[in-house]
Amino acid sequence: MLELLDFRTLFFADALIAGAFAAIMFGIMRTRKTYPGYGSWAWAELAFAVLLLLQAVRGLVGNFGPVVLGNVAACCAMVLLAQGIRSFCGERSRNLWIYIASAAFLCGVLYLYYISENFRIRTLLVSSYLAGMTVYAALPLLRRAPKGRQYGYAFAAAVLLFAALIGIVRVLVLARMANMTTLFFRTPINTVFYLTDLMFIIGISFSFSLLTNERYVAELRDANLSLAHEMEERQKTERDLRSEVTERKALEGRLKELVVTDALTGLLNRRGLLEVLKDEVQRAYRFNSPLTVLVLDLDNFKDVNDNYGHAAGDQALCSFANACRVSLRVVDTIGRSGGDEFVVLLPATDIDAAGVAAEKLRLAVESNAVRVGTVSFSLTVSIGLASWTAGDVSGDLVLAEADRALYAAKEAGRNCTCLASRSTGLVVCP
Repeated sequence: MLELLDFRTLFFADALIAGAFAAIMFGIMRTRKTYPGYGSWAWAELAFAVLLLLQAVRGLVGNFGPVVLGNVAACCAMVLLAQGIRSFCGERSRNLWIYIASAAFLCGVLYLYYISENFRIRTLLVSSYLAGMTVYAALPLLRRAPKGRQYGYAFAAAVLLFAALIGIVRVLVLARMANMTTLFFRTPINTVFYLTDLMFIIGISFSFSLLTNERYVAELRDANLSLAHEMEERQKTERDLRSEVTERKALEGRLKELVVTDALTGLLNRRGLLEVLKDEVQRAYRFNSPLTVLVLDLDNFKDVNDNYGHAAGDQALCSFANACRVSLRVVDTIGRSGGDEFVVLLPATDIDAAGVAAEKLRLAVESNAVRVGTVSFSLTVSIGLASWTAGDVSGDLVLAEADRALYAAKEAGRNCTCLASRSTGLVVCP
């Protein structure tokens, strides 16, 4: 059955297949992303098509074209194939020795065609050159196969090495045929050789596609992994940033708290009191509600420091602050304006109700015993009250009026409550 195959038809089929692959590859180069060496492969396919077409017409149009031009096409195809593979694998594509070997091969073919006219030796030379070049082209695929993408490299190397093996077998077979004068002698072994040529064209063309697609898929996978890693890093950065912002806000809140808080008693300091007073004044103005301010001063507090020491004085201030907290409402605000002077803000409280609250506070302080070690003593407090009026936009006036009432309480003998009236300008100390 093998002897019935028409070799010219087989060569024409090979040329048509190689030409079709070359056209497809040139089209891919114009429409899709390709890699280094792909252009050399496309030109190699075209050179194979020319070579096979010239072999198909051998004996029909003379032997110059098929012999001389065919071997030039064979050299071009193999050199371009090897260069393309080396470029694709990341190696230096141009090798001077390959050009020298190809030039020597062409010179040998021309000598054997025009001078020696030895067809058998010429055929042996061609088969040996093609076998050697396929081995040379396969070496980078064996050296440079990356991890995870060995299949395409292994397949392409297997196609080339198989072609090299067939070429070696062809050399050994042709070496035993002393009377060979044509390529078209019909024997089963020669038919097998030409069928393997067809298999080589199909296999190497498929290898080009497989190598390219494999690298493209690997790049997509690496890009996806890189993108996933980048997204993970970005999310981590965002989490760290949110955490940093949260910590910074907490720190800012803590710093703000420290700025407006008295370190000893934990009450608001003068700055914090003034901020709250401004807010309470705005609220009272907006809702037309009463607001009363109390200014408190501990009586003879210097005697506490002189008799019991400053540590006892600090403890007395803290005890006073705790007693005030217990006596006041949740909505009321108390702060230390400085030294032994304190301020209480009573929102939604008129002057009468504030007088009752102030008296309750005075009695709570008087009944609160301060214990320092084995010593126990009591404190008294003088309180001045004033009620806010609508013309006081900042609260400074009501604070000044309450302070004036406090001085009146001091002059009245201390440990009492005095009320200031802006409308009459009088201070009443019940």
